[in-house]
Amino acid sequence: MSAKKKAKSKAAAKRKRTVPANRTVPARQYRNKATAQQHTVPDQEAGLENPGRKWQLSVGPMETICIAENAPLCQMVVQNQGPAVVEVRCENGDPVVLMQGKLALMSAYGRITVESVEENWAIVEMEFMPRTRTW
Repeated sequence: MSAKKKAKSKAAAKRKRTVPANRTVPARQYRNKATAQQHTVPDQEAGLENPGRKWQLSVGPMETICIAENAPLCQMVVQNQGPAVVEVRCENGDPVVLMQGKLALMSAYGRITVESVEENWAIVEMEFMPRTRTW
C-alpha cells in the first residue's frame, strides 16, 4: 500500500466509531416558504359556497372590526341582524348607525370599519357590488 492510502485508512479508522452517536436530527417543519404556505386556489365549485355573495360578521361588545384597509370604490349593502346597534364607517364619509334589522346601501372605498356601540354582540351581513357607471 502506498503511504497516501495508509494515511487515509488511518484517518478513516480514527473517524470510525464503535458506538454510534446518540444524536438525532430534528425534522424540519418547514423546508421552504413554498411548502410552508399551502395556499389553494379556489375552483368553480368553491365559488358556489357563497352564491348570494353575502358575508356575515360577528362584532363583539364595544368592538371595532376593520373590514378593509384599501377597498376599491364599490357599493356595499349592510344589514344589522342584531341585537346590538352598529356603526359603519367608510374612509372620509359620515358614519352610518344601524339599529337591529335595518339595512343601508352605501358607496364604500378605502378603510371600512364596523363598530358595536353597545355592550352586546351584533351580527352584520354585508354584500359588496361593483359600482355602476352613471353616464
